[in-house]
Amino acid sequence: MKKKIARYTLLLIGIISGFSTTASAQKKVSLQLQETTPKQKFYQGSSIGWGVEGLIGKALGSPIFNTEVQWQVNLKNRFLPVVEAGIGSTNTVNEETQLLYKAKAPYIRIGADYNFMYKKAHLPGFLYGGLRIGASSFSYDVEGPTLIDPHYGKTTSIPISYQGISTTALWTEVVLGLRTKVYKNFAMGWSVRYKKKLSTVEKQGIAPWYIPGFGKNGSSSFNFTYSFIYYLPF
Repeated sequence: MKKKIARYTLLLIGIISGFSTTASAQKKVSLQLQETTPKQKFYQGSSIGWGVEGLIGKALGSPIFNTEVQWQVNLKNRFLPVVEAGIGSTNTVNEETQLLYKAKAPYIRIGADYNFMYKKAHLPGFLYGGLRIGASSFSYDVEGPTLIDPHYGKTTSIPISYQGISTTALWTEVVLGLRTKVYKNFAMGWSVRYKKKLSTVEKQGIAPWYIPGFGKNGSSSFNFTYSFIYYLPF
């Protein structure tokens, strides 16, 4: 009887010892994983970009030209605040009204993007969505020809000529885009933007045909952007 008790006692001690060893090993592995897995930094760098869609459009015959630069900060690879600033211009005749419009002015947009693929930091790119609010304070010229009555050959209107009409415009943008690295710190990005005009000041009864940073004047518009991007090495 005493031998059986001793045997069971040794067996129980062995089982308890085994559980203790296994728990200790698991704890060590857990601690090692915690030590080797780096904590995600809050600030993960910044980048600068150059928008070239305006250059491409101008080369293809667009009456509108614009170019811009952007500075974006990466927070936890998830939130991406951004500032975009550029200059836009046009010098064209509206075929419907036969009025010549000229404008050239800077614009600015402020907003943030959200990286939908923030958990996959090992990938060379990501898909994002974002919001912007844009503004431009600019002036424009409007000129129109003297109209001749085709039947009587007489002048029927005084030529239109307004110089330096100043105005301001404010709008919002919804952005959906894709960015991918192409070589070391260099990347390319594409985005589609839906723009909604919030306000514009019309003076002398003539609305601007073009708003720098927004595009053709209207309640809303769609735009496509294409950018070269460089990730700053600090």
